[in-house]
Amino acid sequence: MVQLLVLIILGVLALVLAYFLFREIPLFKKMAIVGGGFLAALVGVVLQPSQPLYLALLGTLAVVIFVTLIYTKRQEKIQQQYAELAEQNRTNRTQGNGPSNDAVMPEPPVTETNEPSPKITGMESIDPNRKEQ
Repeated sequence: MVQLLVLIILGVLALVLAYFLFREIPLFKKMAIVGGGFLAALVGVVLQPSQPLYLALLGTLAVVIFVTLIYTKRQEKIQQQYAELAEQNRTNRTQGNGPSNDAVMPEPPVTETNEPSPKITGMESIDPNRKEQ
């Protein structure tokens, strides 16, 4: 009974530390790691009184491998979605939605002025209505 109480206290402490200290790691990854560790420890605590030590360790290892498998499958699915999105963006760009290399850009119209434009400096650059505020 004391083992379960200590396990719950350590599990809650690990969740709080993982949530507040490691902000740059995505929440799913943090909770998968802490939750998997907590579940493995729970299986070890439950199996330890009734089974030999090596079976409790094997049960813990089985839980860790199972959680790792679930996490890996989730990451593969996310990577596949990113790859499909990148491929879709690539096909959109090649179908004419983006600029192509052989497109000719029109030249801007040339205005012929013989007199130079006056240079505006200082108070002349301010709108006359705003000068007297």
